[in-house]
Amino acid sequence: MAYKRELTSKQEEIYELIKSMHDSGLGYRRIAKILRDMNIKTARGSVFKNNNVFASHKEIRRMSGTY
Repeated sequence: MAYKRELTSKQEEIYELIKSMHDSGLGYRRIAKILRDMNIKTARGSVFKNNNVFASHKEIRRMSGTY
């Protein structure tokens, strides 16, 4: 039995933003910089780094079944 966590609406918005930026061809480092410039924090309150963006994008793909 797999654990399925529920996302808040804010997390869903951030996931959609990351997905759309990645689909448009931006890399993880550039996406992280854009999120920092927009003053968007991670779920734990840290600034976004490229590894956070990668992990979020990986989670998006896993949840959508394209991973």
